[in-house]
Amino acid sequence: MQADPALRSPALPEEDPAGSGFAAHSVGEGPRAVPDVREFVRRTLFVWGLDEIGHDVCLAVTELTANALRHGRRGALGRAGAHPVWVGLLRQGHGVLCVVADPGRGVPRLREPDFTAESGRGLQVVAALSDSWGWTEPDCDGKAVWAVFSGGCAAEEPTAPRLGWPVALLPAC
Repeated sequence: MQADPALRSPALPEEDPAGSGFAAHSVGEGPRAVPDVREFVRRTLFVWGLDEIGHDVCLAVTELTANALRHGRRGALGRAGAHPVWVGLLRQGHGVLCVVADPGRGVPRLREPDFTAESGRGLQVVAALSDSWGWTEPDCDGKAVWAVFSGGCAAEEPTAPRLGWPVALLPAC
């Protein structure tokens, strides 16, 4: 199944002189899903003038999206009305709150790194690059995993969401 072309070319937000903004991207399927998310994040942060944190944000969002596709979407297969995976970026001043929502009900597990394993380090990367990270309590629509990044002026970094904030953006059960 190919992604809707509108989903592969997300509209970028306009530059907001007030220093806040929101952008969202519905994650498609197939081999272009994660690269498309990276491009969406990179272009959005460029437009917002936050290129200095772009590499860290792209890397963390890539890890969160890969986890959502691997664990969240798989956990919802066959469940009627399962929502798609989506990525949201909320800008506040020089900081960004990144959210990856998926229909899965399992919560992320930060594991001790096994240096001989081929996987299992993604959340270690997110924890190392972000100021803070976490997830919302799963419900019938799934969960949202979030990470906060500050750049330039730490006094203007976004605050972590209260429990349920990103999931509240999803349709009710």
